[in-house]
Amino acid sequence: MSEKTKIILMSFLHEYIDLFQRGKKKIEFRKVILPENLRYILVYQCVTLKKAVGYMDVKKVVSGTPNEIWVQYHHLSGIHRNVYDEYYADSKKAVGIIINRYFPFEKPVALSDIDEHLNAPQSFCYLSEHMFAKTLALSSKTEFDNTVDNQY
Repeated sequence: MSEKTKIILMSFLHEYIDLFQRGKKKIEFRKVILPENLRYILVYQCVTLKKAVGYMDVKKVVSGTPNEIWVQYHHLSGIHRNVYDEYYADSKKAVGIIINRYFPFEKPVALSDIDEHLNAPQSFCYLSEHMFAKTLALSSKTEFDNTVDNQY
């Protein structure tokens, strides 16, 4: 995997995927440290569907205190402050993944179809470029969509 093409798999709740798809959410908040050179996130819908449903083109990863991140990026969050504060209640550090664009799949893809040993991660796991390309093929996307929405 090249330094510029770090690809990870992350689990999301359906309501947040919907916000990304509608363009209402342009940042994902997490508590774990992520690679700064993150390029793509394969989106796994947990709980009900339990399949990869799309991917995100990442603009950048930011970190700071929960208050610093909220003040700077709340306009991209698509969530209310009380939800954010509850999530970071016992945390000293916040990580934000700023998203250029979300690309939904035509057909959801089971993780076992990508790799028989691939499971939904607790926080995230790295994917190879080969595994990502295979996922795109299985989802009816033939190639990476490098369209960038630089409105942020």
